[in-house]
Amino acid sequence: MFAGLTCALYAQSITLSPISIANSGHFLIKASDITYGNISTIDPGGADLWFRVGESTNGSGFNGEIVGHLSTYSDHFRIGAYTGKYLSFHAGSVERMRISARGNVGIGTETPDTTALLLVNGSTILSDNPSFQSVQIGSNNPEPKAKMTVTNDSYENGVLIDAFNTPGGDALKVIGSTTITGTTDIEQKLTVGGNTSLKNTSINGNLSVSGSISKGGGSFKIDHPLDPENKYLYHSFVESPDMMNVYNGNIITDAKGIARVKLPDYFESLNTDFRYQLTVIGTFAQAIVSEKVQANQFEIRTDKPNIEVSWQITGIRNDAYARKFRIPNEIEKKPEEKGTYLYPEAYGLPADKKLKF
Repeated sequence: MFAGLTCALYAQSITLSPISIANSGHFLIKASDITYGNISTIDPGGADLWFRVGESTNGSGFNGEIVGHLSTYSDHFRIGAYTGKYLSFHAGSVERMRISARGNVGIGTETPDTTALLLVNGSTILSDNPSFQSVQIGSNNPEPKAKMTVTNDSYENGVLIDAFNTPGGDALKVIGSTTITGTTDIEQKLTVGGNTSLKNTSINGNLSVSGSISKGGGSFKIDHPLDPENKYLYHSFVESPDMMNVYNGNIITDAKGIARVKLPDYFESLNTDFRYQLTVIGTFAQAIVSEKVQANQFEIRTDKPNIEVSWQITGIRNDAYARKFRIPNEIEKKPEEKGTYLYPEAYGLPADKKLKF
């Protein structure tokens, strides 16, 4: 086993003898101060020290089953388990890490052979700054209540996923309820499935929603036309209990006091339950809707000729989607939602009364 090796040990005594346990041996290197030694080989290629079990009582040292070895090379040192064996690292008489025969690494587990090359059973902290935990996976503490936590105070981005050309998939796919607190900037496309709560979110581009949107309020926000450098201008959305479309315009009746308002060619296919409003402009006159909508147009008649009339007509959506997914006006809260509020602060209530999405 040691052929071709020079073994130099500087010690007070070297002892190889049996001990009280049957068929066991004891190898002792003893010194009064420091014990040190060398295992050297003349061959520049290195040396091997093999560890075996099951050696026969009169064996030569080469008959036992190889379990592992230490090897030296000209440029590195190797610790290895033999084919079919695993490496085990202990601390405090407890196994802390294992490298399986397949090469899988497990920390805090005796079964690392999974689909992952590294399996960590327990809280894991990855950090480039010893003063705080940059990335923590799992936690034994009540806080933070998260499987993975990213803490950042020195980088422009907390998490960067550079997978723009991911073929046939998504750079980030989240299945389940998602809450984002803080400013969120989405420059390309956001696809959301499930219940998603976004707070203070800015979308720089177009937003396409396949489904319904529920909100507490809404408006447009633009640079103020009279002072665009210093002010913003807001206008609120027009709300309705119905899925209502609004059309309006101005028209002048002819010499007979008649005007026909032509609507888009999809008007009657899209809408139902029409409602009309007319206002005469510039003079006192009477105006009526003399003919209701037919063939996507309706007629206005005034008691005087050449009268300008401002008109408005509304319709309730009647397309296939609206019929299938009509927006309800009033619904009961689910049992688990009762006693909570969407906006508890509006009622002077504490934040813990807020509905958890």
